[in-house]
Amino acid sequence: MMGDADSRTMTDSLASARAWDLPHELLDTADLRRRFPAFAVEEGTVALQVLADLVTGRATAHPIGLFDPARPTATVQG
Repeated sequence: MMGDADSRTMTDSLASARAWDLPHELLDTADLRRRFPAFAVEEGTVALQVLADLVTGRATAHPIGLFDPARPTATVQG
């Protein structure tokens, strides 16, 4: 998820990831611009990625912006 660093959604999501001890990665504006130079990232934007599969509980490594939950459905349906 991406959003304003001070938004309630971002702060609550980060607090939840920490409270539940979920492996996560928090990228600040500079990190986002460095990793994704093709995108115009506004100052103050952060991204939070929880690195856990909520079904199995195993840690995963879905790169931010590349994990598309609709992709398996699209692949199956052609």
